[in-house]
Amino acid sequence: MIVFSELAKHKIELLNIHITIVWGENDFEEFISNVEKSLAEIEKDPTSFPPISNQNLRICEVNEDTYLVYKHTNTTIEVITIYDYRQNPVLVYNDLTEHFHEN
Repeated sequence: MIVFSELAKHKIELLNIHITIVWGENDFEEFISNVEKSLAEIEKDPTSFPPISNQNLRICEVNEDTYLVYKHTNTTIEVITIYDYRQNPVLVYNDLTEHFHEN
């Protein structure tokens, strides 16, 4: 089962607005298709993507600009966040720190 954290849901909403305004609705649909393909690959073998921390997090490249951070158990894959690698890394770190502080 795949679940999305509140942070991931919020990031997708922001990406929807940004991509649709800048490039159009078709590009957002293509982005979502890429996310779905990435999630299908994660479902096949959640451990095939590299770990990124001691929080049992892993990272998956969605496209050349976007990465998906997730954690998994035997029954669940939780998408923690989605981010653009061009983002300020401090902001990404702060989002993750806040997410884990709340949970």
